[in-house]
Amino acid sequence: MIDIQHLSFKYPDHAQPALDDVSMQLPMKKWTAVIGHNGSGKSTLARLIDGLLIPSSGTITIDDLPVDEAHLQQLRQQIGLVFQNPDNQFVGTTVADDVAFGLENHQVPHDQMQQRIDEALKAVGMQDFADSEPSLLSGGQKQRVALAGILAIGPRVIILDEATSMLDPKGRHELLTLLKQLIIQHDMTVISITHDPVELSMSDYAVVLDHGKVAMQGATAELLKEPAKLAQMHLALPFAQRLQLQLKERGISVPTQYLDSERMVEWLCQQLNS
Repeated sequence: MIDIQHLSFKYPDHAQPALDDVSMQLPMKKWTAVIGHNGSGKSTLARLIDGLLIPSSGTITIDDLPVDEAHLQQLRQQIGLVFQNPDNQFVGTTVADDVAFGLENHQVPHDQMQQRIDEALKAVGMQDFADSEPSLLSGGQKQRVALAGILAIGPRVIILDEATSMLDPKGRHELLTLLKQLIIQHDMTVISITHDPVELSMSDYAVVLDHGKVAMQGATAELLKEPAKLAQMHLALPFAQRLQLQLKERGISVPTQYLDSERMVEWLCQQLNS
């Protein structure tokens, strides 16, 4: 469990804290979406969990391991951070070189590196691009390579800081589907910082931040049953939930439980065929 208690952080040049007395418990081996409007504190929270920022007050522990300067090296082995723009993360002349860079920084023995590179690229479906130049890849492919570089290190937690925001719909869908598979196949814990309703709909757990405070948190399916609260914070509902609401407003009986896009399509097909 990622346990966050009374966490606050204030940037030196800002009048108001970016996070103000925030407490939450995030499940391991699940996908948590942290959502909110710009300036709500989402990216600050990601950097605090990763140890890139030091809290003004409060604590963060990951399965009883404190996130602090004393444990920073140990934490680097357990947490991987994927940023918004993959171009800012590339340092190698080839895809394989780029994945190798993180392994070198973690002093992985040379005889183990190639196997880790191969396994990581295969996990993200980029094994055929090992010798390619990163600059020639599509946006979605670049984010897959960035993710491979994190996977090669073998972290328990992957944080995506708006990592899908620069992708086209096809690239976004492919990356999100891949993340879902990784959670199941490798017992990964994923925390995605996002304002994308589709990304929210694919998560297991969600936290809504508003002006540096926790406005809502809980199982995603439960949060999506409260569209009025989300609308008050100017957050869009996923398409499947908007469709459910519009059908209900037109007097059509729809399921009361949460349906993601795939299950919504299945339900609609059943109604059309009945």
